[in-house]
Amino acid sequence: MQRYILYGLGVNCHQVLDLDSSLIETVLCFSDADPEKRRIGNFRGKPVVSPEELSSLLKNQEKIVITPQKYESEIRETLTRLHGIPDEALIGLSEWVMAVCSPVCSRILSRLSDQESRDLFYARLNYTSTRLADAFLSVIRHYATGRRYQSWHLSRQMKKSGLSRVVLFSGKDFLKVNLDILSLCKIPVAATCCPDESDDRKDIVFLTSPKFDDCIFLIAGYNNWQQQTANLLRARSILEERILLLPETPCCTGFRSGQYFDVWEPREEEVFLDCGAYNGQTTHEFIQWTRGHYGAVIAFEPLPGMEAVFWSRNRAAHNVRYVSAAVWSETTELCFEEAADRTASNIRGVIHHHPIREHSVPAVSLDQAVSGPVTLIKLDIEGSELAALKGAETILKTQRPRLAVSIYHKDMDVLNIPDYLLSVVPEYHFLIRHYGADLLETVLYASTDPTDFNGQ
Repeated sequence: MQRYILYGLGVNCHQVLDLDSSLIETVLCFSDADPEKRRIGNFRGKPVVSPEELSSLLKNQEKIVITPQKYESEIRETLTRLHGIPDEALIGLSEWVMAVCSPVCSRILSRLSDQESRDLFYARLNYTSTRLADAFLSVIRHYATGRRYQSWHLSRQMKKSGLSRVVLFSGKDFLKVNLDILSLCKIPVAATCCPDESDDRKDIVFLTSPKFDDCIFLIAGYNNWQQQTANLLRARSILEERILLLPETPCCTGFRSGQYFDVWEPREEEVFLDCGAYNGQTTHEFIQWTRGHYGAVIAFEPLPGMEAVFWSRNRAAHNVRYVSAAVWSETTELCFEEAADRTASNIRGVIHHHPIREHSVPAVSLDQAVSGPVTLIKLDIEGSELAALKGAETILKTQRPRLAVSIYHKDMDVLNIPDYLLSVVPEYHFLIRHYGADLLETVLYASTDPTDFNGQ
């Protein structure tokens, strides 16, 4: 087995090892230039050595993985020039993850139906190991031609206020990402301001001049300086309708339509399982997609209070059943964490949010909850997708339904979900599409009929 030495005991190293417990099995040892970090002597059961010791450890074609992605070129030069490490023995973090996961990657890649799917697969996997958004967003931009993205909350605010441009307040590290997202959404940016490296008060005096009277002030960031910036704007008599605070996030958001349905044509008598039905919008779009000619819909949603909202969108629909429950690997009771942004609520422990409340909810497996035919399953359930698929194993094996599954909530879903599906139904073919102008909304489509994706 190929063995690796991980250089750099920083955040990237910790995060990537947390992705999958099996990754540590390929690690020979760790190294770091910082004596304080080496003082621990042992990390996750492996020794921590100095850079000076590295060359003596390269006996059997071991590779040294440079984990600090941001400083990879500088570290590479230091290791080769000062410590005599051959350049061919050095690799980056994402290259290591892909090498270790190579058999699984190869299996999945052989079932991806087009180049866009392969590019998105690599981009998602690369982002998982490096946390560098630019590379991922460059793939989104590459395939953006002819696709219309919309930042709904921002567009709604601009339409309501009659304003046509944006002044963007953003942290320096996220400025380029935010500008890319707004560009995809075709929203003109009149000016930018980075509060973490500028004189807020001086900039705001300029930005609130009549030159920017046609602008919304968009503040992307975290609560402390979001509120400070908003208060400075209010002190300059800027109306509330011109101030838009993104909810506790450093990035803007934007989406394109068609999610879950735009890659294929409806079949006769579709029976649709809408897992993560939320406010009923996806069920509504399914009914529009089939032009009202379908067999049945079963919608699953555990969030309290959503059933009335669901039916307000679908009151005229026929053969629709609403199940107030989470979808899981078994039928049980689970602790449900309700986030401040209710779209991000999830089963406790699946994703680490800061919930505003917790409560117990019923959970069902699809194998036990659904007895009839199933032709199409959509899963967008905040990180519980793999568990839900395991609870639908009989349906998958016997009925082989088409699938639309979110693969962005948990880092390793881009590998674990298609790998599991192929272990259950080896005949599945895949397509990957991304619907966000940011890092959200990557969907894996699965069908045993590869011609389903011919139109793509």
